[in-house]
Amino acid sequence: MADTAGNLDELRLLLEELCCDLCRFEHVIRDGLAPEAVRIDREYWLGTPGAFADIRVAPAGQPPYFVEVKYGYTNEMLVRHLGRKYASAATTDAAAAKKIVLVIDRGSRAGWERLQQELTSQLHEGLLLEVWDETRLLSLLAERFGVGIHGITAEDLLDVRQVIASADRRSPSTTTIRSRRTCSGTSGSGGSSSFEVRGVRLHATFCRRGSIRRSRSCWPISARSPATSATRATPTLSVRA
Repeated sequence: MADTAGNLDELRLLLEELCCDLCRFEHVIRDGLAPEAVRIDREYWLGTPGAFADIRVAPAGQPPYFVEVKYGYTNEMLVRHLGRKYASAATTDAAAAKKIVLVIDRGSRAGWERLQQELTSQLHEGLLLEVWDETRLLSLLAERFGVGIHGITAEDLLDVRQVIASADRRSPSTTTIRSRRTCSGTSGSGGSSSFEVRGVRLHATFCRRGSIRRSRSCWPISARSPATSATRATPTLSVRA
């Protein structure tokens, strides 16, 4: 059981980092914003004791929104967590938010429509619920990064992160990258595959990397609320070579 919980923690940490990348890239491509004009915070304090959004995204000139990565949570935990965090807006900043992006393993859940209605009922007035399930995530990774994987697993997501990190180290607007494992693309020798990552200069677009910690901001580093000093401690996930 402990091993399963550890695997889910690792998976959620990886998903959080990739969601930072996806959100920033979406605003760069769709809205024409400079990467540094999209402020992203992780473990963002919501104004009440113990209430932290997994991710807050604030594009310049647009309302902020929150991202909650809840892969592996039970339905009861989902309802309880969203209600505790978002039933009321404790700060002006939280009240200005337009939506919550819920990253979730929808495929394994029975009675999804009823659960979605219950989750929506937990949100304060004016806050919309947008769902990124397995299908949506795979589509976004393929569309925005040109990377195809077959499922949402820690091993697959580490490969996606390596692809993005490799693109960061190169700098052309179109880069071909080798992966250790076979994803969609043109297979090469040794079971590797090649991908094209298209778009802006990727090294300037995404979060700076090192070890992943939940209580840190994505690049550009932003001042955090003094209350975030109470952020709960969680283990560090080392980057795999």
